[in-house]
Amino acid sequence: MARADEIYTLAAGFSAAGAPDEAALRALCSAAEVELTKRLRRDVTAEDCGACYTCAAAMLAAANYRETAGMGSVQAFRVGDVSVTPGANSARALRIAAERLMLPFLAGGLSCRGVIG
Repeated sequence: MARADEIYTLAAGFSAAGAPDEAALRALCSAAEVELTKRLRRDVTAEDCGACYTCAAAMLAAANYRETAGMGSVQAFRVGDVSVTPGANSARALRIAAERLMLPFLAGGLSCRGVIG
């Protein structure tokens, strides 16, 4: 399986959107790859990062998908006996997890909440 397909498959799972819009999610996956690649240290390639790169790109794409698909704005709803209450910071949590995975490979260190570390 090609890396782009692996990233898409993982992102579809992380997006928690049931059946996501494939074209939109694939575009976000490509954008996440570009973002991560540009942030890598000069001596590191995507291949050097292995599964961390694939997983982090998928997490970033899913976070962006959740926000752009309006999932970040849903507070809670109830249909019959079923209630849905999404985590308020689910997209943010995916971004933080992606940053943690890629920390050893990124230039400039981790920037979180205005604190550079």
